[in-house]
Order: sequence, then structure tokens, then C-alpha cells
Amino acid sequence: MKNHNILIALVLFILLFTSRLIPHLSNFTPLFAIGLFGYSVFKKNYYSLIIPLVGMLSTDFIIGFYSNVWAVYLSTIISIALSNLINLPKKNFTILMRSLTAPTIFFVLSNLSVFFIWYPNTIEGFIQCYVNAIPFYGYSVLSTVIYSFVLYNLYSFIFKQELSLNN
Repeated sequence: MKNHNILIALVLFILLFTSRLIPHLSNFTPLFAIGLFGYSVFKKNYYSLIIPLVGMLSTDFIIGFYSNVWAVYLSTIISIALSNLINLPKKNFTILMRSLTAPTIFFVLSNLSVFFIWYPNTIEGFIQCYVNAIPFYGYSVLSTVIYSFVLYNLYSFIFKQELSLNN
């Protein structure tokens, strides 16, 4: 890893770590944006998963673990990995679509585990579970879009170069 990539990884980790510990709207963190941005920055694609997971794990030691934490971690990995496969002709449109896709996949997968653990296993329970999760989804989408565009544009500004969106 190049020296500036080590610095970028450290800054991304600190950003995620801090954003999860300070008071914030539920799910309004740079989690997915860091995973999406990391895919473009680091030559080894798995770093796009390692930084978010280490950030989540380290803050969960402080915040506390919960019964379906495994589903949240797995949903995060799948969401980031699948969203990074999107590659469209226009850079900003690719960033936007990845930023919309990651929290959407996460919403579907993570709430499935919530449904099975905390809701009656009925169609009504299923619907109620997803309806109750809509505010969290909205904040997740909004934060991912904002943080993604900030990270990509900040990188371009600082390093005077555009990032390739596909490794």
C-alpha cells in the first residue's frame, strides 16, 4: 500500500469510528460511502470491506453488540461488494447508483434478520418490520450519497486526479 493510501485508510477509519460514536441520526454514517470509495482507491479490493468492518467492530466494542450483529456485518459485506460491481458510462451516475444500491441491499437483507428475530413470523409482521425500518433506510441513503460525493470530490481536489471507478 502506498504511503498516501495508508493515510487515506487511516482517515477513513477515523471518520467512520468517530461518526458512529458521536450523536447522529440513526444510520447517518459514512459506512457504505467508505466501502464504495475504498474500492476505487485501493488496488486490493478487499480493503473496501476491511475498513468498514474494522470500523464497525471497533465501535461495537464500545457501543455494544446485539443479537443479530452477524447479519448486519454480513449484509454490509454483501451490500458493498455487489454495489461496487455497478459500472456505468458516467462517473457521477455510477457513484449515485452505487450510493443508492448499497443501502438498499443492506435494508432488504438486514431487516430480514430483524423480522425473524423480533417480529411475528406472519405477513403482517414482515410488512411491519420493513415499514418500521423506512426512516433508518432514508438516513442511510442520504448519508451514503452525501459522503460518497464528498469523498470522491475531495480526493480529486487534493490529489488532482480522478479516480477510476472500476479496479
